[in-house]
Amino acid sequence: MKVINYRNLAALDSMIALFPLNKDSLKINAYIKYDNQIKDITYNAYSSTVESVVNSNSLQFIQDEELLQYLVSWKEVLLDFQEEETIYYKMMNDHFWPYFIEVSDYTGKDTEMGRKGMSTVKFQNMVINRRNYFIAITKAIEEEPIENHINQIIRLTEPNRKK
Repeated sequence: MKVINYRNLAALDSMIALFPLNKDSLKINAYIKYDNQIKDITYNAYSSTVESVVNSNSLQFIQDEELLQYLVSWKEVLLDFQEEETIYYKMMNDHFWPYFIEVSDYTGKDTEMGRKGMSTVKFQNMVINRRNYFIAITKAIEEEPIENHINQIIRLTEPNRKK
């Protein structure tokens, strides 16, 4: 997940470096190439096992206090991270894609229309804003406890862990 976000950020940085596009076909083609590299995916944690343990009476059998704390707080940590993704997709669905639909000819017959729409300051600002949202998602992985939580739960549940 983090690797995909780093690739997305690199592609967005490359796209932003092309600005202003100014209807320049070569820059627009390069922009489209980088845009095609972006993978808009959501993090779908396989947390059903953790949730079933937390929602059952099984927690009482876990004697490792540290593991218990990570398991109990997992759902909240995951929801905090997913909030960042939700904000990103709301921006894309409410602003970015509607603008793109408005200024583009999806039949491909009016290429000038697309060039004109991609050459506006509004479009450039939306791409920069898109990058900022990806930064927030990446920070949520690194700085908020989700990555650490996953690693700690794995570490604490390893069969041959030394106590």
